[in-house]
Amino acid sequence: MDPNSPVTKFGPRACPLPGLSPFELVGAASLRSGRIPDWPQFAGRSVALTQSCRTAISMVSEALALAEGDEVLVSAYNCGTEVDALLATGLKVRCVDCDARGFLTCEALKNAAGPSTRALYVIHPFGWPQPLEEIDEWRKKNGILLVEDCALALFSEFPDRSPVGSHGEVSIYSFPKTLPTPDGGAISWSTDWAGPGELRKSPILRTLRPTASVIKRWMRRRLPVRQCAEMPGARLEYSTYGETGDIPEDYYFEPWRARRACTSLTQRLLSNYDPCAIRKKRRQNYLALSSLLEARGFTLIYPELPDGVCPLYCPIRVERRDAAVSALAGRGITTSPWWAGGHRGVEWSRFPVASGLKRSILPLPIHHQLCCSDMEYIADTIRSICTDLH
Repeated sequence: MDPNSPVTKFGPRACPLPGLSPFELVGAASLRSGRIPDWPQFAGRSVALTQSCRTAISMVSEALALAEGDEVLVSAYNCGTEVDALLATGLKVRCVDCDARGFLTCEALKNAAGPSTRALYVIHPFGWPQPLEEIDEWRKKNGILLVEDCALALFSEFPDRSPVGSHGEVSIYSFPKTLPTPDGGAISWSTDWAGPGELRKSPILRTLRPTASVIKRWMRRRLPVRQCAEMPGARLEYSTYGETGDIPEDYYFEPWRARRACTSLTQRLLSNYDPCAIRKKRRQNYLALSSLLEARGFTLIYPELPDGVCPLYCPIRVERRDAAVSALAGRGITTSPWWAGGHRGVEWSRFPVASGLKRSILPLPIHHQLCCSDMEYIADTIRSICTDLH
């Protein structure tokens, strides 16, 4: 039987996050390292490959020549790691509430901006680009610099088909959220910044552990759900947290990440990935799953998939989200209580929309290593789970 088939005689295969084949691992060892990927979002910009997205964020202050105490506007719908990485460099962060889809409005930004506001940090949620037309006009008129957080939108494009990440003076990326790499992020910039210089290598243990994790995902994909659910560690891979309680301690910026490069393995693997093929497959999966979910009575956060969007997940809102995450894990479907909890320095009662999203968003996997049969299994499973939870 084809090992890539989503169905075996025992039932459907597991749907973990993207995994790394041992064969890819061996093949990557023969490739050259250190080369910046030839991707459209990096064209005409300076780029540095970093250990993580957090490492890249910690360089934003330098790249924009910001001073300690300068203020950055950030969407309140955030992970919390980006807030702490900005604070760690001496910047002030002012959060701004979003709409029900995680988008910022120009009016909200105008009301939040003050005399010390120097930069705007926008997060493109789940691969959908923030609507920047009016925002760009306003912030340029007021001398406010733009940072694009493309961690969730690695291969997405704006409506005019320009790459996400091409508008900001600085843009940051995370590779493991989209690709099966053990680590890796990037910072790109169009300013006069000379760059971060030579970055330090990551400790060997911090390379081996995530590498083992992505290989384990590849192995799980080859197992039917029944066997997968019985494996140690095959259940819920993410902890759950209270309603906008604190984020996990390791989400806060750790000094060891500063000025670190991504591993040579990640650098080698990046050259193997085709952005167009990955975007095409993710879009196919999203359209298939969204259609199945709508037929089963679910309301989508993003009912439309504009040209150029490379979706990270298919997010829906679920009342008992954490229970649904655990139940899905028990049936071989890996997801997370997305951005549950928040940075302890943010007064979350001031941001009801973002807080509501943090409590209810359930991201369903649609990544490029899954297929249409997986989408049918995911749709049937989440419908069954939500029926049981009610």
